[in-house]
Amino acid sequence: MAPIQMMKKIVNQILKRLVQPFASLFSKIASEAPIASEEKQSAAKKFRSKHKNPIACPECGKLMKNERGVKQHIAKMHK
Repeated sequence: MAPIQMMKKIVNQILKRLVQPFASLFSKIASEAPIASEEKQSAAKKFRSKHKNPIACPECGKLMKNERGVKQHIAKMHK
C-alpha cells in the first residue's frame, strides 16, 4: 500500500473514532425531540405571520401579504 493511501486510511480511522460518539449522541437527541404535525407547523407559521390573511407560496410555503406578492415572489425566486 502506498504511503498516501496508508495515511488516508489512518486519518479516516481517527476521524471515525472521534465522530462516532457525537453521531450517536445527536441521533439520540434527534429521535427524542417532539415533532409537530405538518398541519400544526403550518398553523403556527400562519399565526406568527405579520399579515392578516397570508397566502402561502405553493413552492416553498413562504407567507405573503396577498396574491400579487406570491406571484412576484414566484417570478423572482422560483424561475
